[in-house]
Amino acid sequence: MKVSKIHINQWQIFKDVEIDFTDSDGKPLPLVILAGVNGTGKSTLLNMLSDANKLALDKLNPDKSKHYFVDFELKNTNSIVSLTVQEEIFELGLFKGFPNKFSESWLKQYSIENSVERLIKKYVFEKEQTAIQAKEEINKRLKQLNPAISLQIDKFKANEFDIIFKNDYGNIFNVAGLSSGEKHILETFFTLHFNEVKDKLVLIDEPDKSLHSSWQYQLADLYYKYAIENNCQIIMATHSPFILSSVKSEQVRIFYKTEEGIKVEKPAEEIHGWNIERILQYYMETHYVRDIDTDKELKSLIKLAGSGETDDSFFKRFEKLEETLGYADSDVVAIRLLIKKQEQNEAN
Repeated sequence: MKVSKIHINQWQIFKDVEIDFTDSDGKPLPLVILAGVNGTGKSTLLNMLSDANKLALDKLNPDKSKHYFVDFELKNTNSIVSLTVQEEIFELGLFKGFPNKFSESWLKQYSIENSVERLIKKYVFEKEQTAIQAKEEINKRLKQLNPAISLQIDKFKANEFDIIFKNDYGNIFNVAGLSSGEKHILETFFTLHFNEVKDKLVLIDEPDKSLHSSWQYQLADLYYKYAIENNCQIIMATHSPFILSSVKSEQVRIFYKTEEGIKVEKPAEEIHGWNIERILQYYMETHYVRDIDTDKELKSLIKLAGSGETDDSFFKRFEKLEETLGYADSDVVAIRLLIKKQEQNEAN
């Protein structure tokens, strides 16, 4: 399934909203990033897509074994959403608090242990490899997919199938010993690979959860490559400015609250490569990129420096702030330049 466009007449907080998921050539984008502040409907949209898929599966294709292509309206009381669905949605990380809110059947099918066990059986029974060879193949894939992750599978325990991992420091532990970030990336990105998910729409809510910023920068590219190679479309909701900085504007849909309701737009300019502060201010509606007290003090000093009101009290405050933030801080430099400009004006 690949979504090109959704028109929501009315659905929960959405009213008369159209969202385009295509590129400049009108083709469905492999990766779409949903961004915006809390309460703007990102997760609501993911849940709506999931509901639409379940309705199609249950009502239009009850045996759930065939591909289908249908136009239909998802209705709930007075709510109507018009969209086109093809094939099935693979629900991955749809809910916050991953994976605690998944159904038992989902966890049983797509847990790390079951995903790896299924892949090992494929290597052993279909490719006629030994368990050791299968383990080496999986470890090779782990490194190829994300060199930053330091995990390797050390061995398997056949009884109830338990995986024993080893990290670069030689520490050995099972799934319960993984860090929250390691577990999250294994349960999201690697689950796609271990289960060889193809030709599906993948819905992901907050893939950056628990991940270090260096991993967040890599995440979008990893998912984009996966979508291209496996004919998938991945739609993810995120609050991560690191992810937004790593993608092209045409891949991003910004959700806004307005007096008329929720609006969804593409960024007005190219944001790829923007620094984090700029993204936070422009597209995350973050009014303070420092702690509030420091931010207020900077704004006060900038205003005073710009107006030439630089008495002894001003310079004492500025010196204190300069000592705290550092000589090369961008705002400190800006204040210094304003002081110099005022001095030049006075000299003339």
